[in-house]
Amino acid sequence: MRILFLHRWVGLHEGGTETNVKNSILFLADKGHQVSLITVRGDALPQAIISNSNIAIYYLPLGWGESKFSYASMYDPRLYFYTGWYALRLLLKIVWLHSVKKFRPQVMSVHFSTEFLAAWVVRALFNIPISFSLEGYTTMEASLAKFSNIQFACSRDVVEKCQKNFGYRPIVRWHGASTKRFSSQGSNFKNQFFSVDDFVVLSVCRLEPRKNISTLIKAAAITAKQESNIKYLLVGEGVESDLLHDLAAQLSLGDYVKFAGRVAEADLPAYYRSGDIYVLPTLYEGFGIVYIEAMASGLPIISTTAGAVPEVVRDAGILLDPMDVSGFAREIINLYKSPSLRNRFRERGFYLVSNDYNLEKWMSIFEEGLLRMAKN
Repeated sequence: MRILFLHRWVGLHEGGTETNVKNSILFLADKGHQVSLITVRGDALPQAIISNSNIAIYYLPLGWGESKFSYASMYDPRLYFYTGWYALRLLLKIVWLHSVKKFRPQVMSVHFSTEFLAAWVVRALFNIPISFSLEGYTTMEASLAKFSNIQFACSRDVVEKCQKNFGYRPIVRWHGASTKRFSSQGSNFKNQFFSVDDFVVLSVCRLEPRKNISTLIKAAAITAKQESNIKYLLVGEGVESDLLHDLAAQLSLGDYVKFAGRVAEADLPAYYRSGDIYVLPTLYEGFGIVYIEAMASGLPIISTTAGAVPEVVRDAGILLDPMDVSGFAREIINLYKSPSLRNRFRERGFYLVSNDYNLEKWMSIFEEGLLRMAKN
């Protein structure tokens, strides 16, 4: 099967959706399928994809004057210009590849509305069917996905919203994590940031408003006054990076909160192993692949009741209101003081990763759907 993935940011960004796209590309290529990818040029693709003989990568540059964080505000008029300009360039790229390079994919895989608009025109021109993978729920994406040839959704939460609002049910396709890559055994980076006796609260995410990391930093100001051994390691970059650095400085948390920034993908498992628990006060998650990476790494979880988080975390952690600063501080201290509770959550997380979030299982469901679509 010849598959074309269209994803604007996977070449440039690290995130849950991007991780799922990369995992999908590698899985299908390793199965012997011919996979192509069109994305923005950057340094986020691993060597395993770049050097794979079954994978062809076609790049588009960022728009003139565009920052990789130009999506900072949905109300910024530049966002619409850059998005529209990208969709047009993507369409022209596919038409050029098809007409000049005799590029003949059997199916197209998209994850966002921007790519779908270009793919929609390509389908009309060349009769190439479209798979739409909903990595979260927005009204625009859910309404457009209805017109694709097959739909996948990353959680039952997204499926139910599509059914309720637009009358169709995507195929559930949870994310998975490789237990060979993410585990509690191996090296870590803890001693680069803290002492061996410190209790490390880890958060791995893009530093953007939806992740609500300011709540975690405010909780750190509370725990610092009660338990000096509780420290915080924040891994990731994003539009709120400067704001969050400033907030930590204003609260005099320089000794308690450390920012690792963007880290190499190869180092990510060791960063997970640097934490004692994983905390994310997110405002919404369509799934949250970081939770299963944390579970596979042996970390109990504290997160929120937002979106699909309860569906994913279940009884492997504690869930709170996203804005409950004192609640986050309280539960962080509770886990710090209770090794038995941490162990209970840890064992439950291992079970969920091994049984419900098996990477091969969910990738095979995706592959089967694409094969059916290609044959039809």
